[in-house]
Amino acid sequence: MNDPSRTLPDRPLRVAQVGCGAWGANVLHELAAHPRVELVIVADPRAAARDRAREIAPGVRVTSTIDDIADARAHAAVIVSPGPLHAEHAAFALAHDLHVFVEKPLATSSVDARRLCAMARDRARVGMVGHLLHHHPAARAMVELLHGGQLGAPLYVRCDRGSIAGSREVDGSILWSLAPHDLSMIRAIGRSALRVSRVDVLRTGSSGQPVEAELHVETAGGLRARVLLSRVADRKTRRIHVECELGSVTFDDVVSLSKVVASRRGGEQRVEPVGYDQRISPLAAELDAFVRAVLDGEPARADFEEGAEIVAAIESAEALSRAGESASARPYADQS
Repeated sequence: MNDPSRTLPDRPLRVAQVGCGAWGANVLHELAAHPRVELVIVADPRAAARDRAREIAPGVRVTSTIDDIADARAHAAVIVSPGPLHAEHAAFALAHDLHVFVEKPLATSSVDARRLCAMARDRARVGMVGHLLHHHPAARAMVELLHGGQLGAPLYVRCDRGSIAGSREVDGSILWSLAPHDLSMIRAIGRSALRVSRVDVLRTGSSGQPVEAELHVETAGGLRARVLLSRVADRKTRRIHVECELGSVTFDDVVSLSKVVASRRGGEQRVEPVGYDQRISPLAAELDAFVRAVLDGEPARADFEEGAEIVAAIESAEALSRAGESASARPYADQS
């Protein structure tokens, strides 16, 4: 199978984007500005989204159906459609031999996620998931500090992710919309498979669906974590705190400066900022990583296998939230 995007690395990557909603517009801006990307088509069934795409990328073909990307001579597809459509749209792109980037979550069922993993593997195509914090310079600085051993082994992680009521940041279920970022970070910090062992539903909405919940998580390596998710918070929160043998480190994405601070135990305890490159846009870095994975063969930091593991964890959490108990908790995601 001859793929010009692999044999001619200096050639621009021809990209088809599927979806141009609120977040998709941000993605389109970054792709349009990328020096190694040639946008060839944007597909979205919504008229307002198509108008938005034409404003952002004038001259690029805009269509109402994903079917049109099949004859667009694209090398890759970037899927930014609503979450429940991710698996269907990614499978369509892979079936047409395209490399695929999918916004989180990869899918909303483990069956679909594993099918996408198999398709990408069988076709030797790059499959990458939008676990954005892997590319956030401050979050990466936190993980590198933890892996460097200066604070000893990580013991416990506390994540707080709250969105103000009515915020468009939460599309549908709080588990599928909010949990992937923190679960991917717990997995990165613990460097092993994870599972959700219990879900405490703290508040439900008028539909009976959870609007605030706490996930109890553990990794195969013994790291314990709690993740508080809310779509009815009184203020936006994006915080990860890690207690270690010799100190602690905190990542707070809401503050404008010093997003990462660390402290050591013993003697005079001081809180010190952790350095990182504040000029880097996480979304720009993420999409550039996908381009480099396709054109240069660099490994994807959040591949489909990781995406499938996170899908399995959230699927388990969803079942636990419905059951109201932890007795049916699944084994670690990569062992199921």
